[in-house]
Amino acid sequence: MVNNTIMHRGYVYKSTDIFILNLAVELPENIGVSTRAIEKQISKLKENKTIKRIGADKGGYWEVKQG
Repeated sequence: MVNNTIMHRGYVYKSTDIFILNLAVELPENIGVSTRAIEKQISKLKENKTIKRIGADKGGYWEVKQG
């Protein structure tokens, strides 16, 4: 089994978490919107139950609703 986790400053990150964090930093620069605009869109996705946090902040993950 391939280990898809990264340890940094005492936290264990899954590779998908790292991808999402990098995307959140790079996306505003690439599409010309503010970081706050991205945060608002993520909030809307949470409110609409399109994405849902499973587990704790440290060890949890985001689940994306299919369809």
